[in-house]
Amino acid sequence: SPTKMIHVSSLPQDVTEEEIVAHLEEHGPIVNTKLFEMNGKKQALVLFDNEEQATEALVCQHATSLGGKIGRASC
Repeated sequence: SPTKMIHVSSLPQDVTEEEIVAHLEEHGPIVNTKLFEMNGKKQALVLFDNEEQATEALVCQHATSLGGKIGRASC
């Protein structure tokens, strides 16, 4: 079922939380972000204000370019 949080992976190594917010905030207010690295790959958790906004961001931004690299979004 839909949640307020999406997971973004395959991010550029030098990406910042501010860049992630700027890339996704058109879909609704972002409550919180957490940028982390797992197995040498940059990833982020992005918490939206509600499930609809998170779902819209997921659908619209999956496999889009951020910093020249194609990001992947999932629940």
